[in-house]
Amino acid sequence: MENNISAKTIKKEKDLEIASRINKRMQELNIEQKDLFDKFSFEVAQGTLSKWLSLNPKINNGIKPDILKEFSQILDTTPEYLLYGKNEKKQIKNLPNFITKVHIKNGCVGAGSSGLLEKDEIIKELYIDTHQIVKKFREYKINGIQVVGDSMKPYVDNGDIVLYVDIPDSYPKITGKYIISLNGNLQVKNISFRLNGDIIISSENKSYPDEVIEKDSQELENFEIVGIIAGRMLKE
Repeated sequence: MENNISAKTIKKEKDLEIASRINKRMQELNIEQKDLFDKFSFEVAQGTLSKWLSLNPKINNGIKPDILKEFSQILDTTPEYLLYGKNEKKQIKNLPNFITKVHIKNGCVGAGSSGLLEKDEIIKELYIDTHQIVKKFREYKINGIQVVGDSMKPYVDNGDIVLYVDIPDSYPKITGKYIISLNGNLQVKNISFRLNGDIIISSENKSYPDEVIEKDSQELENFEIVGIIAGRMLKE
């Protein structure tokens, strides 16, 4: 009887270790539980998934080997890592088509406040769901930078991250959301272009007035489009 209890205890500890590694891998890839449902090759109930991921020994009921293999494919790792913690430093080389890498830049972009890019330095890399990126930009290198201010609320608010791509060659002057540099101040804004050459800088938050840069003004020399907004990551 004692051996039976001991075996159950060991299995339960193993189940919790596996759940812990799955949760860790999800955190590394910035995948939340709600994002997992459409990634399985079979239908999964929310309650069942919650039990698999739970770190509560009274709730977690273990994961069968075939389901563990499914988790390893979704999380771009190996069953061995989820089981034993091996290959923990496995490099992600070929990302699944629903995952993309984001390079988070050192600095901030103003939204009613001043913004500055510090030495164009990458401070960390994140892996996010491709669906967070505007479809036409999914094949580009994706950068991210933190927002300071509320002028682009509700699209992004203070503390959120905007995702952007560098301006492609011969990109047309079309209305959209951009990261701009104006007099050395980095900002995220809505930009539109008048036929006469003037540029309109506007905010989502209508308490901030529009700004017009006339085509022949000296201010135009201090205006530059740094990147095109390709998505966002909202703080919880």
